[in-house]
Amino acid sequence: MLFNFKTAAIAAVAALATVTLAAGSGSVVDLTPKNFKQVVDGSRDVLVKFYAPWCGHCKNMAEDYEKLAEGYGHASDIVIAEVNADEHRDLGTQFAVQGFPTL
Repeated sequence: MLFNFKTAAIAAVAALATVTLAAGSGSVVDLTPKNFKQVVDGSRDVLVKFYAPWCGHCKNMAEDYEKLAEGYGHASDIVIAEVNADEHRDLGTQFAVQGFPTL
């Protein structure tokens, strides 16, 4: 009986996690030179993707990166962000970006 309760509890948690990932409220934060320092200020963990809009690998990664951001949408201490390093070359240069995508 206890085993069935544990199994049911684990299944419920897994289902909730799946719903959270599929229907999260977060999205990828677009970073520019104007907001970069405010977002990446050390108060939160930030995953930054440097990309170029013409890059095939970046295009292939875009949907999964958005899903990642949605999955962490509930977390106020985690930010999933991206920089168009083709448009904002100064940010790419500042972080020694030499290829796309760079995380």
